[in-house]
Amino acid sequence: MFKGKIQAIGTIENIEKQPNLERHAIIFPDFLSKKMKIDTILAINGVSLTVAKVEQNIIFFDLTNEEALKLTTFSQLNIGYKVNIETTPEFGTLTGRYPLSGIITDVTNVEEIINTEGGQKMWLTAPIEKTEILANKKYIGIDGVSLLIEKIKDGHFSVNLDSDILQQTNIGYRKKEDKVNLEIPDCSDVGDW
Repeated sequence: MFKGKIQAIGTIENIEKQPNLERHAIIFPDFLSKKMKIDTILAINGVSLTVAKVEQNIIFFDLTNEEALKLTTFSQLNIGYKVNIETTPEFGTLTGRYPLSGIITDVTNVEEIINTEGGQKMWLTAPIEKTEILANKKYIGIDGVSLLIEKIKDGHFSVNLDSDILQQTNIGYRKKEDKVNLEIPDCSDVGDW
């Protein structure tokens, strides 16, 4: 369980591709890297991952399942890419935003970004087979950020992004046609990983 509230932005330092394995090395901010240990569970861009290795402020994650790479944006990431980081909350703490599981439902496209007073409105493609499920939800996760759904229209949906979200997450780096991880809470059709 995650809060859907990003604690830091990391930068991909290296991606090592081997048969049946991708190891992502991510530079963490010092305040967070000091807390990392092997087997710590985190959400990186909304995907629940386990720390495989720690070298000072570089934290390593292994993606060993081909399904995990197909159902997320990780196979499309490159060195220098900014990622959202969230640790699991301690037992008994308030969730903050709207809770997320770290299980990605789909990858979707950024269709349009409109500047608004104090932020942006982002329109995204609604996965056709999940549009009905999406219509019954009040919030979703985009790259691990829990956001209220503002509107659903013609196979698209919109979310409002305030200045804090734009400054404190990687969503501020998004542009039209980018792909993002989408979590529809309590959606049982999430694949085999």
